[in-house]
This record gives sequence, structure tokens and C-alpha cells, in this order.
Amino acid sequence: MRPVQFLLTMFALLAVMLIVARLVGGPSMMATAAKWFIPLCFIAAAYNMSIGVRQEGYGVVEELPFLLLNFGLPALVAFGLLKKVL
Repeated sequence: MRPVQFLLTMFALLAVMLIVARLVGGPSMMATAAKWFIPLCFIAAAYNMSIGVRQEGYGVVEELPFLLLNFGLPALVAFGLLKKVL
């Protein structure tokens, strides 16, 4: 359940960043927002993994697939939107 919540949160964050960028500066700012989203998403996914390891007691190897999913899917969507905008 947590990966689904995390993914929905990341997609909502991407949507908010893109909407604000569109309102502020147009398509060029949308590309900048997508570029900023990718490292932000990695930091959030790594922090989520650290919570799973430190507080929930999962091993690092157990959490790595979720890190890849939680980072990879939103980053892939952002990268696709970045290529579409540019």
C-alpha cells in the first residue's frame, strides 16, 4: 500500500510543479520543472527507503526494488514529458 501512496504523491507533486511552471513561465519553465523534479523524486524515494530500513526493520536488499519503482516510474514520466515539451 505504501508504494501506491508514494507513487500517487510523486505524480501529484509532478502535476503541481508542471502547472505552476506553466502559469509562471510557459513551456520552457515546464521543462525546467521536470528537470528539478527528477532529483527531488530521487531524494524523496531514498528517504522513503531509509524509513523502511531504519524504522520498519526491512533490509536494504528488500527495499531496493521499491526504491527503483518509487523513483523510476515518476522519473520516467517526467523524462517523457521533458522530451515532449522540448
